[in-house]
Order: sequence, then structure tokens, then C-alpha cells
Amino acid sequence: MNNALLNNIATQIVAEKVMKDKLKEYEENDPNNKKEEVKEIDLNEVDNNKKDDDEDDLFNEEDDNKFLEEIKNKRLMEIGIKPKARDMSKEKKPKKSSYGEYREIDESEFLNTLLKNKKVVCHFYHKEFEKCKIMDKHLIEVAFAHPETLFVKIDAEKSPFFCTKLGIQVLPTVLLSDNGKVFERIIGFEGLEGYEDFKTINLIRKLVMSKMVNAKNSNEKGEIKMKKVTRFNNMEESSSDEDDY
Repeated sequence: MNNALLNNIATQIVAEKVMKDKLKEYEENDPNNKKEEVKEIDLNEVDNNKKDDDEDDLFNEEDDNKFLEEIKNKRLMEIGIKPKARDMSKEKKPKKSSYGEYREIDESEFLNTLLKNKKVVCHFYHKEFEKCKIMDKHLIEVAFAHPETLFVKIDAEKSPFFCTKLGIQVLPTVLLSDNGKVFERIIGFEGLEGYEDFKTINLIRKLVMSKMVNAKNSNEKGEIKMKKVTRFNNMEESSSDEDDY
């Protein structure tokens, strides 16, 4: 094969490679190529491969520990020493979900927390954002007042995988999950009235409307009650039957 033909073939290969690279770069940067955000996300279907890999690693670690313990016990028996019974009280137990309080979880706990609890309110936050601190203050109060629902928070900076999967771009973002399905979210302070100085009762009413918590009274339902007419006071109305909190 002569040199001219070889040069033509090499030039064609390089040209094809350049065209493929340019096409790939165009597809990646094309704004019209992005998928629309899904409104309802079923966490049972979120990255099952990641979950399976984590479980496999856990089982392998347990198997290794059992194997080592068996070798140790066998060696003790050989030299006439009876091995001690395994003390189950000292075993590391998984954290239990705590209702009636507001606690932090990490990325490895996120899936199980949402899948194993019926109703979960999860706040994705950043430790340095003032708006996240404001949301924390209100969620602590709601969690204490409504133990029928699990309230947790997760550091978005330490949870890049789920931030990407769930399309979380604004903080604070509060996810509302029912039986493992994220069906609604509160982005920033939207729908809470009063912006940064919104009252806790506004957050409760929003959660009541979403059926995430049970209303304790007409105030939490957002109902208006009329005051009785007296001879000293013509018709008046109050915004609620209790003071806002």
C-alpha cells in the first residue's frame, strides 16, 4: 500500500473522530436536550443498583466477620479454651426513626428513611444559608407538635447524588413523601406568606393541606371564626380562634 493511500485513510479517520467529538459536545451543551423535571418521584425506583451495591457490601462485611469469628473460636477450642458467648447487647444497632423530634440523617440513610416511614418531611439544607436556618426553626416546632409525621433534614452539600437525582437546585427545599413517593416540595418559602418572616402556623397549614400532618384545631385548618355580637362591640371577626404561633 503506497504512502498516499495511507495518508488519505489516516486523514479520514481523524476527520470522523473530530466530527464525533463535536457532535457529542453539541448534544451535551444543547439546552433543549434537558429532560423536564418529574413532579412525582417514586423512591422505590431511584437508583436500585446503588442500593443493591450498598447491601452487597454490607452482607460481604458481615460474612467476613462471621468467618473470622469462626476461625478464632475453633483455635480457642483446640487449645482448650471455651469461647465466650456473643454479647448481643454490644452490637451496633441501626438508628431508629424518632417521631416528635427533628433530627439529621446522612445520604446513606435517606432511602430507608423515606421508604420505611409512611409520612416524611425532609429538609435539604446548607449549614451556612440563613434561609435554611429559618426553615429549621419552624420545622423543629412543627415536628414537636405533630409526632404523627417524621421530620428530618439532610445536608445538601454532603448529598450530591440525591440532589442530582431529585433535581434540587434551590435551598432550602423541603420534600413531602408519602409511602416512599415524593409528591410535593416546598422550594424556598413559596406558599408560606410573609416570605422570610412567615409564621409557623403558615407552614402547618400548608402541611395540613398536603395531608402530611393532622390539624389539631380550626386554626391549623385555616378556618375563620366569627366573634359574637355584643352591645359593646359591633360585628367583628378574628382571623382565627387562637393566636398565631
